Amino acid sequence: MSSRRLVFAFYDPHWVRERDPIPLLSQTPVTALEYENLMEKKLYCPQCYESIIRVPCDENKPTLSDGKVAYFRHVLNDNHPPCNLRSGPVVGRSYATEEEARRAIEDEEFIVLTGFMQAKPANNPREDWDGEEDPSETHFEDANGRPVDLPIARHRGQEFKLPSKISSVQALVVNFLKNYYREIILVKDDNSVSRFLFCDVLKNINLINDEVIHPSFYFGVVTDVDEWASHNTIWLRVDNRANLQDFRVKVKNEVVNDRGWTKERIVGRVIVFYSTIRSVGTGYWTYNDLCWGEVAILPAKYNDFILTQHNND
Repeated sequence: MSSRRLVFAFYDPHWVRERDPIPLLSQTPVTALEYENLMEKKLYCPQCYESIIRVPCDENKPTLSDGKVAYFRHVLNDNHPPCNLRSGPVVGRSYATEEEARRAIEDEEFIVLTGFMQAKPANNPREDWDGEEDPSETHFEDANGRPVDLPIARHRGQEFKLPSKISSVQALVVNFLKNYYREIILVKDDNSVSRFLFCDVLKNINLINDEVIHPSFYFGVVTDVDEWASHNTIWLRVDNRANLQDFRVKVKNEVVNDRGWTKERIVGRVIVFYSTIRSVGTGYWTYNDLCWGEVAILPAKYNDFILTQHNND
């Protein structure tokens, strides 16, 4: 993302920050240009859940006097919790006790991942692909990971032992805007820790101009699909061929088949994946065949947001 300005806020006419638990917040995303005056004092930050206001506050004014487009900002509060969406440097959250950190995980304030599923989970009951919310029950895309020691305590040098998940990209994108500003702590096999917001690391493949040796999250629009003996090659749209000639994502055949990704269903859709990037021919590819948890099709209702708002705010 090019700035820390909020792209959207959550609107809930009934939720009260000081009274209600976070899971009860209705996570209905609203952009500054969709704002209505009745939403005043009912908008909340999608990361810290503190109150958000729209500038200017009148729904009939889409721009400021200097011509800048209307935007959201946090209500001024000297006692506000740390939030990566406020102006200023990024500061990860810290917790006073291990119990407090565990509660934050239960409330989905952040996610601890120790890997991505390599195969379809045995308890996944889905057979048909509905083209939208696949899957709607994201717990079928999660498994318990190993306990990990994390340096997220308020006292320097102290670590908390916390539970982790082995999850999937699909679990992240099925409720895309809910997870867009979510903090993710990724613990690798060597116990090295990466801490980031999902929105900060998710990149359009058209921004790639070199190989990437450390895996990260990428997305692109599907233009074609070729089937081979062990994998499907999914071709992505290239917007500027002066910088990039072609881009392809390799996905294991069993993943494509089990998720129902026929050419007719996914051409024109946005694919999101977690991978390293290698050069091939006149372009780039994922090199390794992606597994069940490393690739997903974004629900169609989020296409406009990711293609027009993400990386452009």
